[in-house]
Amino acid sequence: MRRNFKFYFYSPEHSELREIKWFRLKFFGSILVSVVLALILLLGADYYVFDMLGFSSERVTLLTNENQVLHQRLLALTQEMQQIEKSIQEISQSGDELRLKENLAALSSDEKQAGVGGTAPSASEEGISSELNTLLGSASSLIERLSSQVKVQQESYAEILRKKEYNEEFFKHLPAIKPMEGYYGKNDFGMRNHPVLGVMKFHEGVDIINDIGTPVYAPADGTVEFAGHSGGGYGVILLIKHGYGYETLFGHLSKTIAKEGQKVKRGDLIARSGNTGLVSGPHLHYEVHLNGVLQNPLNYFFNDSSPQEYRTLVTRGNNSR
Repeated sequence: MRRNFKFYFYSPEHSELREIKWFRLKFFGSILVSVVLALILLLGADYYVFDMLGFSSERVTLLTNENQVLHQRLLALTQEMQQIEKSIQEISQSGDELRLKENLAALSSDEKQAGVGGTAPSASEEGISSELNTLLGSASSLIERLSSQVKVQQESYAEILRKKEYNEEFFKHLPAIKPMEGYYGKNDFGMRNHPVLGVMKFHEGVDIINDIGTPVYAPADGTVEFAGHSGGGYGVILLIKHGYGYETLFGHLSKTIAKEGQKVKRGDLIARSGNTGLVSGPHLHYEVHLNGVLQNPLNYFFNDSSPQEYRTLVTRGNNSR
């Protein structure tokens, strides 16, 4: 015997049980079934997509951990680069000191920052957080700044090295020591009363008084341009071209030792003093020319070093190597 089931609900409004008609029950039941099916399909689709793309729960966890590690490593590298930048600044300061030592002007702030700060910020990367984008941008800017600063310092130190090499070569050819032992007149260079002619005449060098035959030494590296009798008041002379615009002349010699065309070094014996030419007594006449212009030789004596003192310094320097 078929039973007919009926469903009732209590209606507070009418204070009685009322029967739920079958078509209503069917309608609401259909909705409930549809919702349940939709949830099942949605969950199944999610699982399918994650499975197809390989995003298992273990994979997601791994990617999350890798992201955290990379984020921390990027932050650590940025901090390391900041320390490198401080080191570059210290190198820059040392470079400025070296530049001044080699008679080069220190780099200005603008020169040190050449090529820095003029570029637009890099575009944000898609698919990552704003925090990571900021960190990447900061690291990129820092790398660019470090690259520019390193290039500036490389060029600066290359310039320092070139200037140092130039200075070393230049100072070898600078007439910087006394050419002979003896008495040096303090006011010899310029207008003075000629000791033989008795008239005011411009004296083109200094007179160094000593006995005939006193050794005369090259005041700097150079090449002997002339050695012999001048045919004039200076008697026997020797002329050295040192380069860099410098020339030195030695007059009233009794004997020349270095020959024309011979290369000499500072401290080499080149001649002996005498009394040839127009003189009142034995002495050495010594001149310094720079680019054809007469110079006061007294301004070129390094700490008033005599040839003997210079050779002593050279010997000490060689022995200390």
